[in-house]
Amino acid sequence: LIMAKADIATYKNVTVLRPGEVVVRDIIIATTEKIIIFDEGHNQYYLFGSQYMQGLIQILRNYGPVLINEGEFILDTLKPEVTSLVVIPNPEPENDIVFTDAELSALKEYIENGGNIIIMGNWYQYFWPDSKNGYNDLTKDYGIIWYDGDVYDPKNYISAIYSVKVMNFGDNDIASLLTAGIDYVRFAGTGLNLTDPVENITVEHYPILIGNNETYLTLGASTDEPVVSGPDVIMASASIVNNKGKIFACGSSYLFSDYYYFGENEIFIENIILWIFGSKKLGVQILSGSVGYVGETISINV
Repeated sequence: LIMAKADIATYKNVTVLRPGEVVVRDIIIATTEKIIIFDEGHNQYYLFGSQYMQGLIQILRNYGPVLINEGEFILDTLKPEVTSLVVIPNPEPENDIVFTDAELSALKEYIENGGNIIIMGNWYQYFWPDSKNGYNDLTKDYGIIWYDGDVYDPKNYISAIYSVKVMNFGDNDIASLLTAGIDYVRFAGTGLNLTDPVENITVEHYPILIGNNETYLTLGASTDEPVVSGPDVIMASASIVNNKGKIFACGSSYLFSDYYYFGENEIFIENIILWIFGSKKLGVQILSGSVGYVGETISINV
C-alpha cells in the first residue's frame, strides 16, 4: 500500500499544513534485498514520524529499502529472512492498547529468531510502557524494563535540565564502537532497568549511554525522589538475544528526530546502524617520519 503525502496543500486559496493522505494506491513491489521497516502506524507524534526522521531514514537506505509502515504491521514481513531491521519510535496506545496480540507475538518471534529492532521511548507524560502490549510487554522477557519517568541533570545539560548532555558511556566493546568519534550525546527521555531474561532465552546486555555523576531519574518531575542516579541511570542499551537478534533500546525519541537532536547525534546514530548490521569500523593509525625530502622514498605504515 503506497500512501503519498504532502507537507502543505492549497485548495481554493486555503493552505493546510500536514494535510495527510493525498493519494492511496495498491502497488505490487518486488525487491531482491531485505527491507527495513520504519513504523509510524501506531499513533506516533508527527515529529517522531518519517517526515521528521529523514536523517535517520537516509542512513537506513544505505542498508536496504525502507518501508514506512502505516497502520498495523504486515505480519508476513516480521520475519528475519524478509526484514533486516524494525524501527519503532515512541507509540501511543489506542484504547490503552499499543500493539495487537498478533503484532506483539510476531515482534517477539522476530527478535528471538534473529531479527533486529530499534525502539525509542519518551518522557513520562508522553510515554505508555505499561499499556497492554506496550514496551514492557514487548521487552520484559529479555530483561529490558522501561521506567515511566524522566532523566535530569542539573549540571550537564543544554537549554534545560531534561535535555541531558550525556558524556558517560558504558565500559564494554559495543559501547566503545557506538560512541567512537563523539564527545557527548544529547538526550531527553526516560531510562531503562536491565535485568535477567526469562528462562530459555539468552540475552547479553551492554549499557551504552549511562548517567553522568549528577544525572538522576524520577518517575515524574525533577523535584520528585530519584529512583536511580549517577552511572546507574541507563538511557540506552544494546542487547543480543539468543546470540543473534539485536535490540537497541533508547529512552529518547528526541535523540533521533531532525526537529530535535539528530544534527548533534548523527555520528552516534550512524554507529548504531553500523552495529545493527554487523559492520566494523577500524581504528587507523598512520606512522611515518616527520620530515621528507623530494626524491626520497618515504615508508608509511598503516
